[in-house]
Amino acid sequence: QATAPIFCNARYRSAWQAEALTSKGQKAQGQIFRLGGMPITYQGNLRSFVFGIMATEDNVQVQITNYDNAVVFAGTPTVTSDFLTFTLNEGECRVYSAYANSEANLAGVLGALIQSSGNVVVNVGNWCGSVGTTSSNQDIGADQIVPVPFLGTDHILVEGIGDPSQERGFVVAHHPNTEVYLNGSATPAATLQPGDWFMTQNSDYTGTPHSNLFL
Repeated sequence: QATAPIFCNARYRSAWQAEALTSKGQKAQGQIFRLGGMPITYQGNLRSFVFGIMATEDNVQVQITNYDNAVVFAGTPTVTSDFLTFTLNEGECRVYSAYANSEANLAGVLGALIQSSGNVVVNVGNWCGSVGTTSSNQDIGADQIVPVPFLGTDHILVEGIGDPSQERGFVVAHHPNTEVYLNGSATPAATLQPGDWFMTQNSDYTGTPHSNLFL
């Protein structure tokens, strides 16, 4: 909290990867979210997904549903529930993660629905993840997501300078029959149902010297 506008940024680093995550402030607080991240393409104990949920008020009941019921979360004891429920007080956080050591754990949580009785904030991502074409393509990817009421319909993606196989867009739907259009095309690239997700291709970026994608 501050007496004037501020922003908060957390940076992470390992020997080979790094990531920066900027808090979205009050816009990050909400009661309905959809999980995103990288749909991991290669199994291995170096790759994982992770998401954390923190309450901003007391006695918040949280429920997580609509994920692959074959997902096995890491920890002791091992968690294999078909849905997750718990209660948080202000400032308390619950974190779930799993290694990409099974088919379900590669992308099984993507599109999962988080609902809560009070305001929470959600961080989500991979440490490391990979949507690349070889087993050596991997990186950290994390973000603080916004609740469903703040989601939009028009977005511009900017291609980074990573390996082209990793530079792709990820879309997850919350509403039925969500049509995804790329670069002004009249034909949808995908039609999604709640919890469904879609990955754009690197070739969908256009323009020089900066490549962008209108979604």
